[in-house]
Formats: sequence, C-alpha cells, structure tokens
Amino acid sequence: MTTGSPEQLREQHRPSAIRTRLNLKGPDSQIGNAVLGGIDGCVTTFAIVSGALGAGLAAPVALILGVANLIADGFSMAASNYEAVAAEAERAA
Repeated sequence: MTTGSPEQLREQHRPSAIRTRLNLKGPDSQIGNAVLGGIDGCVTTFAIVSGALGAGLAAPVALILGVANLIADGFSMAASNYEAVAAEAERAA
C-alpha cells in the first residue's frame, strides 16, 4: 500500500491511475487451477468409489470406476479451463 501526501494520494486515485493499475498483468500461474482440479478430482473420485462399494460392487470394479472417473474428471477440467481462458481472451480483445 502506498502512502504519501494528500496530493499524491489524490493522484493515485484518479481514474486514469486506477485504470493503469488494473491493466497491469501479474505473472501467470497455474497453481490455482491445479489446486481446484486436484480437490475436485479427489472429491468426485472418492464419491464414485464409495458409492460403488456401498452398492456392493466388487473392489476391482470400484477401482476401475474410480480410475475412469479420474481420467474423465481431468479431461473435463482441462477442457473447461481451456474454454474459459479462450472466452476471457476473446472478451478482452
């Protein structure tokens, strides 16, 4: 946070100065995407495996369903993120 005289603060809060700060791009990071995808993948895979075992299916069947869900989840998250980034880039252009 920048501090200063009232004149400096007024200058920093003019619409053009605010617009300039908002347009600054930070470093790209995929950490947030990885965390969200990992949590989503863990939760849904756990639900699939738990449901399969709760339904009385054999353990190998539950594991196969879990792996299939993990692969489908990964593809779904990647495709959704790609579409979101493409739409955001198109909107910004």
